Amino acid sequence: MLKHETNGFNRWQVTQMLVNRILLQSQGAKSSPDVYLEALAQTLPVLAADDAMLAARLLDIPSAQELASAIPQDYDPVLVKEQRDGLYQQVADKLKDQWATLYNDLPMQSYEDSAQARGIRALRNVVLDMALTANVEGAADWAQQQYDHASCMTERFGALKAMVNHQLPKANDYLTDFYKRFQANDLVIDLWFSVQAAADDVTPDVIKSLIAHTDFDWNTPNRVRSVIGAFSSQPTVLWTAEGLKMYTDVIKNSMMPTLYWRRDCYKCWHVGIRWLNHVVKWRMSS
Repeated sequence: MLKHETNGFNRWQVTQMLVNRILLQSQGAKSSPDVYLEALAQTLPVLAADDAMLAARLLDIPSAQELASAIPQDYDPVLVKEQRDGLYQQVADKLKDQWATLYNDLPMQSYEDSAQARGIRALRNVVLDMALTANVEGAADWAQQQYDHASCMTERFGALKAMVNHQLPKANDYLTDFYKRFQANDLVIDLWFSVQAAADDVTPDVIKSLIAHTDFDWNTPNRVRSVIGAFSSQPTVLWTAEGLKMYTDVIKNSMMPTLYWRRDCYKCWHVGIRWLNHVVKWRMSS
């Protein structure tokens, strides 16, 4: 169906259904990744030239958060992340010999606001991340060149995100450059906060340092979400004794004073804090 279906949405949907069946096998779904991997290998090169946006979306793999929402009980965040990352690695390795060709066929160009141009930018970012995951030779240089010569935020932030998530040697230098370039733009600085808070190697200490940053403001919802919301996207870090303690401390010590006067909000937060404290005690004692 992925190869012969002409409707783009149907192709994307059947791919997502298959990926979910692969990743949720512990919940009773049964499907081998071989069919998915082979279908991508046969379809992606041709599709990238015809419909770059669809090609990019066919490489979507649900996040750990999305997968967690489909697990009603016995949720193990470590297992879910391992399975999700494992499939992502298999895709990257399966197409390892194709990433360089695909990336080079998506050259950097002057900014253009068209469906085709948006698709090319989206696919370039996905291919870059896949190439770094597969340790393709020269992929780190692609990331730096894409950042340096970006014509828009999609290209520059895509390169920065890839460098941060893959812990490239110059990632911190580029984070500093990004901050200096866009320090006056609050929405872009939200991205600067979020890319660090949602990084694969994030720790509670990193979140604490971001909260202590002079540009962090508890009275700015977007800024709070860029850190706390992004951090919650890493359940293997959040759902630990240290992660939950940091999270509850943040709520109690920083957010509660600004919400105290709103009785309904206070009640909601109080219930949440009590529940999280019980979880922390349980995790620490287990």
